[in-house]
Amino acid sequence: MKEHLNPDVDTVVDHNHLEWEWFRQSGLYFDYAEAEAEAEAEKGLAKLNIDVVKAEVEESIRNDPESYGLETTTEPAIKAAVARDKRVIKANEDYIRATKVDKILVGALRALEHKKRTLEKADERKLNAIYAEPKAPKYMKGVERSIDKEAGKKLRQSLSKRRRLKKKKR
Repeated sequence: MKEHLNPDVDTVVDHNHLEWEWFRQSGLYFDYAEAEAEAEAEKGLAKLNIDVVKAEVEESIRNDPESYGLETTTEPAIKAAVARDKRVIKANEDYIRATKVDKILVGALRALEHKKRTLEKADERKLNAIYAEPKAPKYMKGVERSIDKEAGKKLRQSLSKRRRLKKKKR
């Protein structure tokens, strides 16, 4: 994995700097995609190396079974000796490490996709807050209605008084 890539840091959204996060997002995704492609290639090469090392060790065992502690060269005995060989064990460990790096980078790519969706939602919320009409908090809903009723009642009373006054003046 490239040294400048750090999934623990790169996949976190800084809500105080959303614009910066947006500018960084596509470049980060490309860097991780490139690193994942390299890791996948390394994994394939490690798998190929296992096959090559196994073939070399098997050939060596067949040519000189005594040096590997074998009295007979039966297939099960040869397979067991190949599996115990240090070169084969090291090749398998290299493959496991390459697989781990590849899986971490695949996970980082998924996390960056989630980060993108998070940035989209954060932008929507920000825009909705900027262009939204003012709303009373939920706890004020009932109070607002009762105030409207009282104000309406006072307005009607005031209008009816004015009508009565107009009638009296005539």
